[in-house]
Amino acid sequence: MALLVSKSLHETEFNKIYSQYHQTIFRNIKKLIYDDDLALDILQEVFITLWNNREHKLFDKNVSGWLFTVSYNKSIDFLRRKITEELLEESKIANLKSNFDESLEFENQYALKLELLEEAIQSLSPRKKEVFKLYRYEGLSKEEVAEKLMISKESVGDYLKQANAFIREYVHKKSPSITNLFLLGCFLKFFN
Repeated sequence: MALLVSKSLHETEFNKIYSQYHQTIFRNIKKLIYDDDLALDILQEVFITLWNNREHKLFDKNVSGWLFTVSYNKSIDFLRRKITEELLEESKIANLKSNFDESLEFENQYALKLELLEEAIQSLSPRKKEVFKLYRYEGLSKEEVAEKLMISKESVGDYLKQANAFIREYVHKKSPSITNLFLLGCFLKFFN
């Protein structure tokens, strides 16, 4: 016998409907939602919806049909949300992996470029290398380098120009893709 809901569903009628239909509705939900706890949550939502709509939506309607329809719709809504969340999570993981891979590739390229730069510095003549290291590595001024090596300030400037030109040319020959901007960044970051 189909149960009809009167215009105003009272608590006793609600409890009677719950007792009569909750197991059947739960089984209906379980056809789509395999997790018992999640299915129970959806079952609870179905009966909360029934209670919240007791005054205006259910009057003279077949309760069992309404409960089955609402339970099906709520189960489908849950599955849609879950799929969307999983896709979003997968997308986030893919983005993180991609960013990590790009970062790792950048670090590897950067390390190779720094290695090439160091190789170029090691290829300088002994005097140019000494001037270059005192100026870039130790941060001495041109005057301090000149005083320490007992050469003129102009000679220090000449050695630095020649060293910089040699390094740029050396690096460019070995790896044309390395830009002057990268070299400048290395000089500023690591040698000052």
